[in-house]
Amino acid sequence: MIPVAFLMPLVEKYALKVGIGLVAAIVAIGFYFYWHGKVYDKGYDAAVAKYEKRDADTARQSAELMKLKQHEADAKNKENTERLINATKIYAERYANISANPVIERVFVRAEAANCSGDSMSGAGEGGSATTPGTARAFAAQLPERNTRELDKTIRLIEETQAKCEYLLNQVE
Repeated sequence: MIPVAFLMPLVEKYALKVGIGLVAAIVAIGFYFYWHGKVYDKGYDAAVAKYEKRDADTARQSAELMKLKQHEADAKNKENTERLINATKIYAERYANISANPVIERVFVRAEAANCSGDSMSGAGEGGSATTPGTARAFAAQLPERNTRELDKTIRLIEETQAKCEYLLNQVE
């Protein structure tokens, strides 16, 4: 080990200089960190202000765009509502005209039959007119059961559609 007595004269000789140098270094480092903090804070504050301004501009533009899109959507909804009301009124008027006459009375079947006279012998000449090819008259005909069921389904569908249109018209009014 080094004797303490040998180090004491060196410590006494250089202690003041080392202490002053150490205090100066601590003060310099302190000033550096203080300056660095000030510069950093100024830069940080400037960056925050820049981004806040950018965000405020973006929010303003977004609000304007949202307002414009909302106005366009409202106009489109209004147009669609008017179209729906007009279409419903047109359908209701059509079905009101149709419903003035019951559906069964409007549905009829025609069958073409040859024009016949009382004379069973064509071309006999006596007693009436002869049957001429190509002439026909309309007569009521009986539908087959399957066709009658299909016709009844169609009639029910028409009546249900009419009821739905009347319901929609009442809802709109």
